[in-house]
Amino acid sequence: MVRKVFIQNVSSPYFGTLGMRKKEDCVALSANIMAENGYQSIIAAIDVLKLGNLKHPKEKNTIPEVKIYNFKRVLNYFMFARKYNSATFFGNARTIVGLTTCFFGEYRIFMSHTCNLPTHWLERKILSFFLKRFDAIKVESYAEKRLLEKLGINSHRIFVIPIPIDFDYFSQKPNSNLLKELKSKYFIAKDEVILIFLAALREQKRADTVLKAIKVLKDRGIKVKLLQVGQDLLKERLGKSFVELATEIGVKENIICAGRVKDEELRALIHLSQIGIQSSEVEGQCIVAFEFAAAGIPECLSNIPSFEVFGGNVLRHNPSDYQKLAFNIEFYLNNPNIAKKHVNENKRLVQEKYDYETVKLEMKKLLINKKECLKRKKRWFK
Repeated sequence: MVRKVFIQNVSSPYFGTLGMRKKEDCVALSANIMAENGYQSIIAAIDVLKLGNLKHPKEKNTIPEVKIYNFKRVLNYFMFARKYNSATFFGNARTIVGLTTCFFGEYRIFMSHTCNLPTHWLERKILSFFLKRFDAIKVESYAEKRLLEKLGINSHRIFVIPIPIDFDYFSQKPNSNLLKELKSKYFIAKDEVILIFLAALREQKRADTVLKAIKVLKDRGIKVKLLQVGQDLLKERLGKSFVELATEIGVKENIICAGRVKDEELRALIHLSQIGIQSSEVEGQCIVAFEFAAAGIPECLSNIPSFEVFGGNVLRHNPSDYQKLAFNIEFYLNNPNIAKKHVNENKRLVQEKYDYETVKLEMKKLLINKKECLKRKKRWFK
């Protein structure tokens, strides 16, 4: 008897973890579910996004039954995938690898990881061509579902299933000794106001907007420190590192660069902060925003569709509007009661709607239980 096969592709190097909490690794989640339910579960990774070599992790989020293959070329992956005509395929990201998943296997699922549509009509037409050929599309929010419906995707093939958040971990208070160590390590003075900017810094994160907002606060005499956490990729993408941008804008003394840190330190740094900031132009779900919410800090977020799930319990700004961001930061600092109210509502949202076991059950339904009613014959050009 031929064993059932599940193949999930990823457009970046993958060695068992996305570098986050196990409960928040959506690639591992799907692969583990299928392995636990009797499938030969495979993750096929191809570095289409050109992220380069990543370190092999000491701990994996995938279970031992999941096989991981890192292909050097897209063609090698295509030759591999075409051998599995009866497999369930799961494509991730709007890349040549993710989108062409619709041409392989007998049951095909797609996840965009981006809550926006291309601005050019031809790009939208091409995206629509591919998406209409998937049996099911997993989105992370109702905002993304509405956008795809406008693109002409059938509503009954779009499933809103968010990436789960490790609420229990991030809501837990860090060890007091660790907090003291971090304050000493990063020279954080007593009662100093810390704003945290957590992201793998790329151009779409709009670090310039965040730094300019800090400059506005500085010029107004409002003393804050911006804690930047995450890998800085700006130098190779924009020609200037985060520190160089801060120096140019005139706020170098107002920033603390922690870079990539381990989970325990990350949680503690969030709890050390008074406000969380994201100024992204493009996001899927943006796990960071939900980690901020779980940890219980108010948030200043950009006004993109990804963040509408928070309703009126965050303060928003246009990704390029540093004046508005500065105003929102100052508003939270001057209105702690409103900040507390927003924090309580956001914590409840994450705890109730982003629970790991609930999301895992919904993913199992999509990957396995709904297969027979959703799968259809390949229709390449109709």
